[in-house]
Amino acid sequence: MTFLELRTVIEEYLSTDDFTQTQIEGFITRAEQRIGRDARLIENLITATLTAVAGVITPTRLAEVHSISSGAGNTLRFLKPVDRREANRYGTSGDSVVYYITEEINVIPSSDGDFDVTYWEFPEPLAGDVDGATRPILTRYESLYIDASLAEASIRLRDYDAASWFTARYESAMQTANKQARRIYRPYPVTRSGTTSRLVRAT
Repeated sequence: MTFLELRTVIEEYLSTDDFTQTQIEGFITRAEQRIGRDARLIENLITATLTAVAGVITPTRLAEVHSISSGAGNTLRFLKPVDRREANRYGTSGDSVVYYITEEINVIPSSDGDFDVTYWEFPEPLAGDVDGATRPILTRYESLYIDASLAEASIRLRDYDAASWFTARYESAMQTANKQARRIYRPYPVTRSGTTSRLVRAT
């Protein structure tokens, strides 16, 4: 499904001229926020080698961290997540051993250097993109985008029965998709070369 096809489905369901294209794209944007919050799928799971600057790593559209590591072989270390209030317990020098999340990833003790980060990302926004644009989750799970977008549109229309119905459909489809992802895929980085990579299907 493309961006244009998604907008068309929403417009046909609403059967109204009350909404502009910009407003419909707004429903899609809010749907993407729902999806990013809930989706733990292969399609939005990223493995990348990212550089910390003053102890801060800034992944693109970070939703949730899966794992962070540094080094390789005998020097491989996986960092442990901690509450921000505990960070001072780990000192200010030496190798980073823990991390906490704000809008970014903060490694403690603070250090510069490369870290291998596996994380789930929010979908890249469709709004403003070309009509033929698509996204990995939209390609595989188009019903998530449709139901979440129509739930948002129904809220705007104050049709709360419809909003509840579409939300229930969305949540059921998301639960099924997440369950399938856990069964079908395993975390296996394609590359550690510094380029962003996705995970591969388990065999």
